Amino acid sequence: MKKLMLMALITMLILSACSSHNDDTKSKYEPEEDTKATNEASLRLEDISDDDQKQVEQLIEKYFKALEKKDYDAAWELTSSTQKRHHPKSEYTDEHVGVESIKLVSMKGYLPVTLSETGEVPQGVNTIWFEVKLDIKPKEGSAWDDGENLRFVVVEKEDDGSWRIDALGTNPQFTN
Repeated sequence: MKKLMLMALITMLILSACSSHNDDTKSKYEPEEDTKATNEASLRLEDISDDDQKQVEQLIEKYFKALEKKDYDAAWELTSSTQKRHHPKSEYTDEHVGVESIKLVSMKGYLPVTLSETGEVPQGVNTIWFEVKLDIKPKEGSAWDDGENLRFVVVEKEDDGSWRIDALGTNPQFTN
């Protein structure tokens, strides 16, 4: 238990040190400082309904299906208003042009470390945090790896109650 907490603290310190030195190194699609992206600090597990979880699962499937079809307009419409406000559509589309093909292989719910030491979702508990495995064939010069890519989906609940994709993180700490 103490080792796990120590490792988590060290990881958080390293991540904060790496991220604070230069904002230019941030991914174009990382949540901005002013984002209202849903995270474990602002949402209690008991507030996540069965319907929320189903909506987020359907959103993720629809989003990656649109990317698989290279329907960037449809994928853009599924992104959060925060991302749309900070990143023009052309920038978003350019990011995905570097992918020859993308396919959602699997999706698994998890809980952030602040809500669960193991990350496992207990039976009967809903989640809006998902780890996705993607099969990607990148074009030359793309930032994506060829083959299996693991990402953690960050979602945001809009004012109208709909869920939208806010970012894709490379580790669960990114979703804090």
